[in-house]
Amino acid sequence: SAETGSVGFADVGCICPFTAAEHQRKIMMMAITVRPFILADEQLFKHSIRTLQDYERQFSPDDMLPGEQIVDRWFDHTMMENEMWDGIVYVAEVGAGVEGHAKETAGFMSVRRKPTTLTEEIYVKSSEGAYVTDFQVLSAYRGLGVGRRLLEQADEYARERGLPYVILEVFAHNSATEFYRRHGFVDLMTTMVKPASEALP
Repeated sequence: SAETGSVGFADVGCICPFTAAEHQRKIMMMAITVRPFILADEQLFKHSIRTLQDYERQFSPDDMLPGEQIVDRWFDHTMMENEMWDGIVYVAEVGAGVEGHAKETAGFMSVRRKPTTLTEEIYVKSSEGAYVTDFQVLSAYRGLGVGRRLLEQADEYARERGLPYVILEVFAHNSATEFYRRHGFVDLMTTMVKPASEALP
């Protein structure tokens, strides 16, 4: 009804009640597109870098710099590495092509080639793959399938270049770890740290 904001949505012969907001989200889920980064995306991409850095920093405030201090260097470093290693920053958008809805930026992913290093050549046949260096879905668009669509794009990037794996690294405390596992990623190597100033237990 107009008073409650709910609408009727026909689905397989049934009338299913959704709120207007839920209906909007359903429309958005059906219209996720991914495209390469353009210059106009720079400020929002930098904002996502700052946000992610500050999120990670809350778990290790003494060791990690604030997002504002690293954002320009991180952006420049990402672009430089992508130029060296055939990398691309992808932008996920929702609402594109849906009548009455302007497309909105929903997330970013940077992916590049990862060569097998000289050290790795000692003990593995190959660790070459598509290396996801940045991955973030903006908070307002989580739960709509944006992250899955970006990972599908990483798979496509790898297949187009004949790369056998998609590789990423994530902090152990990051809640995205379970998301990656649900989408086929497995734990390969764990980096462990201990302050040298602390005595062994």
